[in-house]
Amino acid sequence: MMTIRRVLAGVVVVLLAAGAALAGDFEWMKDLNIRA
Repeated sequence: MMTIRRVLAGVVVVLLAAGAALAGDFEWMKDLNIRA
């Protein structure tokens, strides 16, 4: 059970990190488009 919880926690952290990275990329692209 602890192993499953640990895996689920790791997946959640990875998804949050990926979501933050994607959001950052989108914001950067919007800024680039506005400047261009």
